[in-house]
Amino acid sequence: MENELYVSGKGAVMKRRDFTSEFKLQCILDMLSGRRSPAQICREHNQSESSLSRWRNQFMESAPKIFDNGSFSESAESQRMSELERLVAL
Repeated sequence: MENELYVSGKGAVMKRRDFTSEFKLQCILDMLSGRRSPAQICREHNQSESSLSRWRNQFMESAPKIFDNGSFSESAESQRMSELERLVAL
């Protein structure tokens, strides 16, 4: 998790927390599996329920893409690496 400085609407300088994809996934899996409630996750990580809800929605929208074409799809990063390796080999 990284912090960025930004100016809020009231002019105060705040630190914006930037959570990793792995952290977000773990929170969503804990919530979906019933290990922890959304409220518990939010309390433990001082996170808003709206952020957790947004992460869940992003996860649910993206999850079906994993099974496209009957196999796991490559991530965008993986596809980019493959393309760069192909270009270097030329």
